Amino acid sequence: MLAEIRCADVVIGPDPKTVHKIGKALFGNLCRLFGSAEALQEVLESQDTADNALIIRALKTCLTVPAPKKNVFARVFSSVGCFGLNSL
Repeated sequence: MLAEIRCADVVIGPDPKTVHKIGKALFGNLCRLFGSAEALQEVLESQDTADNALIIRALKTCLTVPAPKKNVFARVFSSVGCFGLNSL
C-alpha cells in the first residue's frame, strides 16, 4: 500500500512531535472516513485495494503542506495589478 506513494510526495521532518501529530490526524481522518476505529482495523486487515486507495489519499492529504498565504501587501498589489503596470 505505501509503495504506491512516490518518495517525492512524502516530506516528513525528523521531529517526533511532528510525526506524532501527523499520525494522530491521519488516524482521526480514517476513523471518520470508515466510521470507527474497529471498522478501520477491519479494513486494514482485509487488504482491499479500493480501501487502500482511500487510505493512500488520506495519507497524502495529511502529508501535503498547504502553500503559504501571501501577506496583505502582496495580495493588494496582485489584485490591483500593481496599479496597472502589467498592462504596459
